[in-house]
Amino acid sequence: MDYTEIANQVVEFLKPVLGAGPGVATSAAGSASWDWIKTRLTRPAAVEAVREVEQNPAGDTNWEVLKLQIRKALEEDEVFRRELLKILPKEFSSPGTENPS
Repeated sequence: MDYTEIANQVVEFLKPVLGAGPGVATSAAGSASWDWIKTRLTRPAAVEAVREVEQNPAGDTNWEVLKLQIRKALEEDEVFRRELLKILPKEFSSPGTENPS
């Protein structure tokens, strides 16, 4: 499983929610996903990354830091990984990524 690619997909899905760019996320699905991610990223660096993205969604560096924190959570937390893959829209799933049921 390529955690970097999954983190990239998550960030691209979330950017439109915070007004950082075009995308396929619907407001309801994107907002629910963002709310879910915010409650699951609890490490101090991850909390800071979330705060920075919310304060300045146009800042590419903020998204890169958030992407890194999502990747770390994917690597280290099996429950986070499994639940995130369930909420990630099918159109973002890559052929090399399993989406467990």
